[in-house]
Amino acid sequence: MKLPIPHLLYRHTRERQRALRIPADSEKWPEEWKDIPYKEYPRMEQTKLPEPSNLSLSLTQAALARRTERDFDNTQSLTLQEISEMLHISARKRPENSSRPHPSGGGRYPIETYVLLKESSVRSGGCFHYNVKTHSLEKLTGFPSKDVLENLLFYPWSRSAPMVIFFTAVWGRSSSKYEDFALPLALLEAGHIAQNMLMYATLSNISACTLAGFDERVIATLIDEDVQQETGVHLIAFGKKQ
Repeated sequence: MKLPIPHLLYRHTRERQRALRIPADSEKWPEEWKDIPYKEYPRMEQTKLPEPSNLSLSLTQAALARRTERDFDNTQSLTLQEISEMLHISARKRPENSSRPHPSGGGRYPIETYVLLKESSVRSGGCFHYNVKTHSLEKLTGFPSKDVLENLLFYPWSRSAPMVIFFTAVWGRSSSKYEDFALPLALLEAGHIAQNMLMYATLSNISACTLAGFDERVIATLIDEDVQQETGVHLIAFGKKQ
């Protein structure tokens, strides 16, 4: 029987992982494995996000109530407070160390988070990078034109979302340690972050839908990066419930 390509790819990366034999003792690791890089845009316009409130959320309630929803109220925008809280509980670096609210294979943190925000009465729109250290949004460009948006997002309903968050994988962070096994590790990490965001959205009356219908080449153009070095791997559309 001919094996499907996803199975062959997964088996290949698992075999590479077994062959690496990474020492359990971190003292034996090279320095490049211990250094954790962070992406920052210090020259770009910064929007410092407000500190999150003390959320009291029920995990059971969030898990059981979560639904995929593609209908958004286009007359309302997510507030900076909501955006702050969502990013805080899903991706923010803890100030005392390098850890974050999600696991990462080997602590390499290859995933970067970007936010597409439509213009509203309280803020200008654009494409922003989330700085995990300073808990701020760094503006890269204005909001994409209609033509760019249609090329970026395959489904009309996703283009109507007031906010779209996409994740990229900076491959070199993990591949320097895990080689080909960096692929499944990055995809797993993006899923962990996404689930944190979906739990928050569920308990905050925010509609959310994850999707794979996007063009990673357009993402690379938006963030001005080489698609072979940093690639879009996952995307979530958000909006207030109708």
